[in-house]
Amino acid sequence: MCKEDKLIVRNTLFLYGRIGIIMLIGLYSSRILLQALGIESFGIYNVVGSIVMMFNSIRGMFVSSTQRFLNIEMGRHNEKGLNEIFCTSINIHIFMCVLFLLIVEPIGIWLIHNKLNIPDNNYFIVNVLFQLSILASILTILTIPYEAVLIASQRMHIYAYISILDAILKLCAIGVLFLLSSNRLLIYGILILLIAFINRGISYKYCKQFSYCKYRNIKNKGLYKSLGSFAGWNFFGNLAFSLSNEGQNLLLNIFFGPALNAARGIAYQIRNALYQLTSNLNLAFAPQITHLYAKGKNLELTKVASAAIRLSVYTITICCIPVYTYIDEILTFWLTTIPLYTAEIIRCILIMVFLRAFAAINDTIIQATGQIKKYHIINAFITLFSFIGSYVYLTYFDNFIGIFWIYNFSLLISIINSLIIIYRIKIIEFKKYNTILIKCCIPCIPLLFLSFLFKKYFTGNVIIGIGLDTLICAMCILLFHTSKQEKKYTLNILKNMINKIRC
Repeated sequence: MCKEDKLIVRNTLFLYGRIGIIMLIGLYSSRILLQALGIESFGIYNVVGSIVMMFNSIRGMFVSSTQRFLNIEMGRHNEKGLNEIFCTSINIHIFMCVLFLLIVEPIGIWLIHNKLNIPDNNYFIVNVLFQLSILASILTILTIPYEAVLIASQRMHIYAYISILDAILKLCAIGVLFLLSSNRLLIYGILILLIAFINRGISYKYCKQFSYCKYRNIKNKGLYKSLGSFAGWNFFGNLAFSLSNEGQNLLLNIFFGPALNAARGIAYQIRNALYQLTSNLNLAFAPQITHLYAKGKNLELTKVASAAIRLSVYTITICCIPVYTYIDEILTFWLTTIPLYTAEIIRCILIMVFLRAFAAINDTIIQATGQIKKYHIINAFITLFSFIGSYVYLTYFDNFIGIFWIYNFSLLISIINSLIIIYRIKIIEFKKYNTILIKCCIPCIPLLFLSFLFKKYFTGNVIIGIGLDTLICAMCILLFHTSKQEKKYTLNILKNMINKIRC
């Protein structure tokens, strides 16, 4: 393998190791958090604490803004330029914190006291929890430039270690709740804020070793305009996406109460775990895609983007199909108490995750070019339509599942928008790339049918059944949906992974 391929394999290995550990810890954490708080308090936390979840879910998108500019300067070997971008990024993210506070604080207070379905005895706790969530979100925003440095410099192992520590600390925070007899919801909010402080401190401490990570006040108006415009449109587009996503949670609370928020909260634990797979692939491929764009190597860029989309979609397909088929059994094994309608919500969300696998790589390609203004404006209108459509739907219909299908439809429209923009930019061989996208969809329905057929006739242990089902999906994709070169490439990746594990 060439040097760039080896680097992608190394980065992917660290990031998949990270997500494997975080996924296991996160799923177990959800089980015991539900047990510690109860369904009602768990639902309340998922509504009020959704501000933190919102910024955690789009953190990678914000990181990519700064990472793109850092990678371009790294390609030019410009130390001064790196420092200017880092310092400018710090200032821009401080401004974003102020803007975020001015927008979220009044709207959140109004929603809590006028719209949300919250038990009367919990209003004080909910107000305090909301303020803690805002502070944790601000710390998350301020940590973004440091995470961008780790990704741009391809220190994936450090990024992985920090993320794993974050998951372990959150698990410990839940453990503390079992030592308390009251105020568990409030104490958990305080502990989550403390963990955000720790993450910020570790990222800051490690990045100090880079010479260009020394803060100084930058007065380069051109750079502020360039980076600010890019980060600003990213902020606008991703905030619209997240507000629509978490707005869905608010609508469920207003129309149905906190019990349904608990069901969605559990479903979103699975969604977040699977989203991490695609976002980690983006993190592994994004520096290479940005480097190739900066050098004008469109042929190589098409090759890398095509490999990324295939790996992303096939990985999600292999993970989603067994979960879709065995979700009732998985929930019984995973949780001691299962909120009503959790399985139905998860099945809708798995389709969302599959669609997002297509959208994620397209986002990375568009981000690399910097031509994001039109992309984010159109996407903002699409997500606004999703939220308004969901509200109108729930006003006339009692079936909450419909709003998840509305969201999935809006995501499909967003993917079409990204493909149109990629076609107009003309940085990749669009016909070849589009053909690969279509081919990625082909295995889904046959594999889903095969999965249900396997479940019907396999009478052994459920865990073994899920494992065998996953293996069958993986083997079918490898045998029937990859070329000889790709089979060889996959085997080389596996060999490299095994060798790295041995080392």
